[in-house]
Amino acid sequence: MDARHKWVFQRLSELFHVEPQAIEDYANQEGLNLPITKFFQDPKQKKMLFFCNGEPPNVSFSAQIGEEDQEGVPSQVSQGICAYIIRLGTKQIQTSNFEFDMIAGCFQSNYLNAFVTILKGVMIPALESQEIWGEVFSISSCDIFFTISPS
Repeated sequence: MDARHKWVFQRLSELFHVEPQAIEDYANQEGLNLPITKFFQDPKQKKMLFFCNGEPPNVSFSAQIGEEDQEGVPSQVSQGICAYIIRLGTKQIQTSNFEFDMIAGCFQSNYLNAFVTILKGVMIPALESQEIWGEVFSISSCDIFFTISPS
C-alpha cells in the first residue's frame, strides 16, 4: 500500500463521514488493495465505485472495481452513498502526481434528487445567463414542432 491508496482511503472517509481507518480495514478485509493497484496501473479502467450504507458505527461498505463493461446504476446504490474515483488521463497513475490524475466525488442514493440539484444549481443558471434564452425570433421557427407530416 502506498500514498495513492492512502489518498483513496482519505477521500472515501471524507465522502462517507467515517474514519480513514474504517475504510482501510474494509479494504484489507475484502482484499481490495490489489484491485485498487490494478486500477492505478491499467489505463483502460476508468472508475472505481464504493458504496456506504448506514450511519456510524453501523456502516457497511461495498466496492465495484475493474468491472468496466457494466452499464447503468449499480444495485448497491438503492440506499446510502455511492463514491466514485475517476481517472482523468489515459496513462498509469504514478505515485509522483496521482493527485492530479484522479478525482473523487459522490452521489446520494436518490439519483433523481441529485440530478435536480445539478439542474437547479448549474444547468438552469447557465442557460438563463445566455442572452437569447427564451427568445423566439420568428413564428416560422416553431412550425417544425407543430407540423404533422403525412405518412
